[in-house]
Amino acid sequence: MSGKKNNYSKLENNSEYKHWIDAANQGDAKAEYVIGMLFCGTGEQQNEMEAIKWFLKSAEQGYADAQYMLGQNLAYGSLVHSDINEALKWYCAAAEQGHVTAQFELGLLYVYGALVRQNFLEAVKWFQKAAECGHKGAQFELGIMYKAGEGVKKDLEEAAKLFRKAADQGHAEAQYQLGVCYYTGEGVEKDETEALKWYRKAADQGDASAQYNVGRFCEYGVGVKQNYPAALKWLRKAAEQGHALAQSEIGKFYAYGYGVRKDWKEAVKWYRKAAEQGIAKAQFELGVCYYHGEAVKQDCVEAVKWFCKAADQGFAEAQFALGLCYDRGKGVKKNVVEAICWFQKAAEQGHENAMKALMEVFDEE
Repeated sequence: MSGKKNNYSKLENNSEYKHWIDAANQGDAKAEYVIGMLFCGTGEQQNEMEAIKWFLKSAEQGYADAQYMLGQNLAYGSLVHSDINEALKWYCAAAEQGHVTAQFELGLLYVYGALVRQNFLEAVKWFQKAAECGHKGAQFELGIMYKAGEGVKKDLEEAAKLFRKAADQGHAEAQYQLGVCYYTGEGVEKDETEALKWYRKAADQGDASAQYNVGRFCEYGVGVKQNYPAALKWLRKAAEQGHALAQSEIGKFYAYGYGVRKDWKEAVKWYRKAAEQGIAKAQFELGVCYYHGEAVKQDCVEAVKWFCKAADQGFAEAQFALGLCYDRGKGVKKNVVEAICWFQKAAEQGHENAMKALMEVFDEE
């Protein structure tokens, strides 16, 4: 209780509060909303119950901003029991009045099934309203729905148009998706230079997937002159954000000396990061490092462990390597039947050495 008295005393000495509370006490809807926002602030004056009380007064008079904030507090508030039905009621009231943020957030609730049952049709309806008002987040989300054909008929051209609208407003994920469109030719004419342009815009905003793609473009000279140091720079930015494919790629750079001095210790470090996130190629390469003792103590048992993880994901090189381990009794007990099994799996994917190994095993028998 004493805490609340302190809160009120601080507000009562605030000239801004005095101005608005007088108007609010006379029933001014905007003033009621402003008082609610003051209580939504941070620090000692924060009081969620008071905020809700004032938002409700304003919302009942039809003030859209208050209706939206009331919906927010009832859905996500920490000091009251969430009431999703009431929250939706006020979200909808605000959205029906053209409150763009309420429209967008209603769309999010329905598309992700957060607090409500998932409903793509309702999501599209509200994203469309917000997108038409220029809301970049809604344009992006609607683009994703057109791309996937969720709640609307699949339309890649419409998806690309929506991504461009959001991308032009600086929406990083939309810039990335527009880059994908240009790279794949989905909804637009394929253009690798244009793809790189949009990936770069998203990458400059810190989008890890875009940073990875820029790195790959620089690595292979796609839409730009091949440049290993630049590739490594972008891959590292993505890798440091935990992007597993970028981590695996950096491992390769250090293993083969692409743009850097060959360094197996660094290669192992990055392969391990990616392998632990389930990247099959990195798991295989880490297995190879253990098999040959590159920057780690040679350990065929550990090599087999990583080969198994990659092989179980269908990685042909790992299936072949695992077959060799069973055939030679390296890291596992020699087992010709198991060797044949793994050679067969790799051979079915067109692995030539696995095909040769199969023939050699059968010839021996």
